[in-house]
Amino acid sequence: MPNWVLWTVIGYLSGSVMYSLLIPKLFYGLDVRRQDGDKNPGAFNAIHAVGAPVGAICLSLDMLKAFTPVFLAVSVAHVSGFSLIPVMLAPVLGHAFPLMFRFRGGKAISAAGGSLLGTLSISHAALVVISTMLFFQFICDIRPNSAKMIASFVISCILIVAFEPLMEMKAAMVLMSVLVCVKLAVNPNDGELSVKIWRMVFGRRSAHTDEESEAEDAYSGSAK
Repeated sequence: MPNWVLWTVIGYLSGSVMYSLLIPKLFYGLDVRRQDGDKNPGAFNAIHAVGAPVGAICLSLDMLKAFTPVFLAVSVAHVSGFSLIPVMLAPVLGHAFPLMFRFRGGKAISAAGGSLLGTLSISHAALVVISTMLFFQFICDIRPNSAKMIASFVISCILIVAFEPLMEMKAAMVLMSVLVCVKLAVNPNDGELSVKIWRMVFGRRSAHTDEESEAEDAYSGSAK
């Protein structure tokens, strides 16, 4: 069996472990899918349901489950070239369509980030995604959060396709972006579309108070 096939299987199985669903259920008896919002079994809904400390653990594990198999495949097994594409996609697909949860998974944002971080030794694609997300978080604030994440992945994908030298990274980023954006579009967050650039607001905003807007950031529901 080619080693990339082995790491693809390992990556999918690792991605299928839904920490943001299992940890709140095991320790608090809460199913994050039954809470208010988009019913997504992701880290941000875990933060909303059980608090930031436990939610941060869920987020870290959701990223780590994708980072670990990709990092080991690249750094230890020396998977490279186009064989790296299925290895990178596997944990993302595992989170989005987990075998043990009847293929009903999350939005795979954290898993996609973890997969890209696993390739830092050969590519800076993860830094492009992080920088783009920070831009849309602090400079050009798009609401609701699902629209913000779609914009982040679309712009990141364009930049990586334009400037990333490795073809396998370009292809993997395109496929991951399509998957994440489709999951976000199918299950978006509530709220009217608006764009805020520093103090300028464009579009229509929901009738939220400032406190409600801050709460929406804490409860984005799009992590996984």
